Amino acid sequence: MKFGGSRQIRIIFDGRESTEPVISNLVLACKVPVNIMYAQTRDVGGTAMGQMIIQLPEDETEAKRALHYLETVKIPYEEVTQHDI
Repeated sequence: MKFGGSRQIRIIFDGRESTEPVISNLVLACKVPVNIMYAQTRDVGGTAMGQMIIQLPEDETEAKRALHYLETVKIPYEEVTQHDI
């Protein structure tokens, strides 16, 4: 799996249970690796708050599978560029 020119997305944590392993679940469910580029999250009374930027695989089929998973489990995300980080 190559990551060089692949897409990056910002995942927003805005109140999900802080013990939910969001990234692990994504990797296991979709069978695709992701690269964590940046994370700023914290536990506030049992809920996760903050954001994380992950890099998706270059393979478009794998990237779409990961994005579909996030949509299915209702995890907000947005695509970002180097200028957004």
